[in-house]
Amino acid sequence: MTDTHVALVKAVGQLKAALATHVEGALDDIFIREPVGKCGEAAFLRLAAWSYVLIYEAGRIVIRYLVDLADKEDQPGRDVSETIELVHALRTWSFHNIGGYSRREKRLIEAVDKFFADICNSNFPIDDGAWLRCYSVLGERILYMLRYCIDGVSIMEDPVDGPSAVSGLKTRIERHWPATKFEALVSDAAIRLGIRVDFQRFTERRLHEWQKFIEVIPFDDDPKRTIVSLIERDLLTYHDSVLPINGEDVMKEFGIDPGPLVGRILGHAKELSATGVRGREALIRELQNYVNEVASCIE
Repeated sequence: MTDTHVALVKAVGQLKAALATHVEGALDDIFIREPVGKCGEAAFLRLAAWSYVLIYEAGRIVIRYLVDLADKEDQPGRDVSETIELVHALRTWSFHNIGGYSRREKRLIEAVDKFFADICNSNFPIDDGAWLRCYSVLGERILYMLRYCIDGVSIMEDPVDGPSAVSGLKTRIERHWPATKFEALVSDAAIRLGIRVDFQRFTERRLHEWQKFIEVIPFDDDPKRTIVSLIERDLLTYHDSVLPINGEDVMKEFGIDPGPLVGRILGHAKELSATGVRGREALIRELQNYVNEVASCIE
């Protein structure tokens, strides 16, 4: 373990110990391999991965909370927030295939390039010494972030502001539901509404939105009741937007050639679905009358 990482691990231990007196289990253990050896590039990449686990996994709730808490106490957290975003960019750049095709990817690459350029005057470290400098600077920034968070914990000891700060963190942790909890609610709601859906993939696509929504629910409200209503709304929207039949089904079932009539029939199928006609067979039965009417008008 490098001297830099020894200091980081020590700071994490201090943060955990400080938190434990107020909120047990707020910061999880970190099991990812630590930077070792003398290879600057390997050490840097491992530090980027370790820092990501610290911020976005082990400390996914408490790190952001403490940064915000300290920031409110007249300790500007802009540099710390930039470090948090930088870690996300470095980890994504290091371990994902980033081509810069989207705006998000371009911003990410720009952030990484700027970090390298500020340290070694190029958009990529060219030798082991440059990698080690980048490693050292990133370590210093993470260490500063951890000390900033420890300052945030000290606010919890204040006789006036402390109780609300502790209560706020406990509530934030309680409301950070894992994906499995949302999956169970989606499964129950889908059965209740009679909607067929892959509840795991449905949850995966909407998980971030639901988790962010929990944060704005008043503390004295029941978050489960609100989230269940949100899930039911999303399931109904999904059901209304995806018909159990398509143009090929219409052509096959009613012997119709490709053309505008197929679109008209599908449009009517959507109207029927909105009125409560569910399922492929039920829609086809109801559409038969509509097709007969349309056909008689054409004749």
